Amino acid sequence: MYTLETVEKAYRERLGSYEALSPDALIDLSVQLFRDLKLEDIPQHDPMEDMLLFECGTYDFGQGEHFLFSIARQWCSPENDEPYQLRIELRYDPAAFKDCDAQTLWSDEEDTLAAWCGEIRATNGYALAQTLGPQAFTLWFGEC
Repeated sequence: MYTLETVEKAYRERLGSYEALSPDALIDLSVQLFRDLKLEDIPQHDPMEDMLLFECGTYDFGQGEHFLFSIARQWCSPENDEPYQLRIELRYDPAAFKDCDAQTLWSDEEDTLAAWCGEIRATNGYALAQTLGPQAFTLWFGEC
């Protein structure tokens, strides 16, 4: 079992081995880390306490418009009311994504992680992002 700090460190170490990150690599890495790193004090039998979230769409968070392709691990800590997220984001120039609708998919909405990954790979955002290189990728950790 891992603490919050060791999970964040493991994510950062694993990401450090990538010079570039494709949507396929992000999906595979997120699922692998989710399976390998079980969090302390989180009920493993309750998928609502620890799950993955896929999001894509064009956003402007005050730094200019960009297309975001991200997967977050979200969990609820027993000592805190607000959930935590460890989110890996791929950012793209939004021009190619003008006709791409925003999407949100939770891992608990599918019977298996493989099915959830298949749903991500069936989105327009994935199809476009997979053909283009992201401008940047980042890891964000904090409370939601």
